[in-house]
Amino acid sequence: MSSDEERAAKELILDNNDPPRGPLLPGLTWKYKSSIGKGGQGRAHLWVLVDNSGNIIERLVIKNLVAASEAEVIQDGPSKGQLVEAYYAQILAPNGAKAEDVFTAPVLACEPIAGTENGWRTYAPYFSLGNFETLVEKHTASSPLPEPFLWFVLYRMAKAAVAMDEVLRENDRGPVIVHSDIKLDNIFLAHPGSLGKDADFIMYPPAYLADFGFSYTAIKGQSTQGQGGGAFMFKPPEMRDLKGEHTPCYSYTVRFSTYCRANLADPTCRTYGR
Repeated sequence: MSSDEERAAKELILDNNDPPRGPLLPGLTWKYKSSIGKGGQGRAHLWVLVDNSGNIIERLVIKNLVAASEAEVIQDGPSKGQLVEAYYAQILAPNGAKAEDVFTAPVLACEPIAGTENGWRTYAPYFSLGNFETLVEKHTASSPLPEPFLWFVLYRMAKAAVAMDEVLRENDRGPVIVHSDIKLDNIFLAHPGSLGKDADFIMYPPAYLADFGFSYTAIKGQSTQGQGGGAFMFKPPEMRDLKGEHTPCYSYTVRFSTYCRANLADPTCRTYGR
């Protein structure tokens, strides 16, 4: 297959808009809404479930992607053959988990796209307020984000880091989950109140760490040089440490805080960390 044919085949996968599969109650129909995001690994599409009167019952995001390398699919163990992005997302946010205990974006299901080579689709909830980068870019020193909200986002990212550190851990060596691509546009925002009326900071949208497509499992003392991926400026420094001394994403707390402050204090700093 020529490079042009490969690109065309990839575009067909990324633009696939087959409706969600599965039985529906009478009078309900899935309708395609729009493409809502794209990145190096995939393209996200919004679907809405409507009744006969056109009322929206549910929203669902389907992300189409091409898993072209072995690193993007689990290669061994009980989960062999599963998409890496879905594997880690479902470990951290299993179906049925309480809303207040979830700090990472769930993947509800995933499946290969029939009739394609390495094409996959994931099913995920719709985060109505988009990602944190888009929100930050709308604000300057004259119209800053509320400081309590920034601390709330940092708190939830810290909780996501703790979850990645603890969910698989067996002893002081690990294993731990390394995200590899933590950045503002991989932090999604749900609508205020979605955690329930008794949640803290109920007036602010809760943040969720998303996109585990470059993630991997690390053990202290075991080199993972070259594993994972992600944007160069957002890789954990530990990925370049042959000793394999890993902390999942704590190094990003300082970068994340500095980035937010730079955006709010000085518009010329908007490219910091990209």
